[in-house]
Amino acid sequence: MQFWMRRWMRLHGNKEEGKAPGVMPGAKGGNVLNKVTATPERLDEMHNKEHMTYKQIADVFHCSSSSICYIFKKFNIPHRERGLRKGEFHHSEKTKELLRKKMTGRVFSEETIRKMSDSKKKLLANGWKGSRWNGGKRQHRSDGYIQIMRPDHPYCTKEGYVFEHRLVMEEKIGRLLKPEEVVHHINGIRTDNRPENLQLFQNGAEHQRYHALYTRKRNKRGFTS
Repeated sequence: MQFWMRRWMRLHGNKEEGKAPGVMPGAKGGNVLNKVTATPERLDEMHNKEHMTYKQIADVFHCSSSSICYIFKKFNIPHRERGLRKGEFHHSEKTKELLRKKMTGRVFSEETIRKMSDSKKKLLANGWKGSRWNGGKRQHRSDGYIQIMRPDHPYCTKEGYVFEHRLVMEEKIGRLLKPEEVVHHINGIRTDNRPENLQLFQNGAEHQRYHALYTRKRNKRGFTS
């Protein structure tokens, strides 16, 4: 064991753990510092400048990563900033410079721009073919209404969806609905978009008056009965 390690272990040891000096708690095969022969400065350089992990340093000295963590804490060796998390990736400076030189001043032709635009429109029209793709049909989570992928519709959302009950009503009356017009479900089931279950109102105010009148009649019937 190196002189500085022997001196430190004689002075401090592991009194708080009730172990003999020089034995790391839980270490197999006695003193782990016998295996790690590098100075704290060298460990600091390996971890913070060479960007080696505890596991990589442990492989060099044939010990466990927990042993390396123990040594870092005992000698107050600073830790570097956290590594890359899942989904993160950083190019090296050399790669960044190569990409910068390749992309700087690059101008796309009109044909390339048109192809990129057509490709984006095609993806929007076909919808996202992911694991949850359901043929362009989905149920709106907040209110329970069903939406259909119709990116060519003049009143579609930014994602290209239109409410199914509005599409059914448009087919029923043979024209596009105005934005202020409201489609009402007669039986109250928002997923039941049969034409006979839909009723059209000119605006939201007319729709609210209908609900108010229906509520008064229902309460009156319940009171008299």
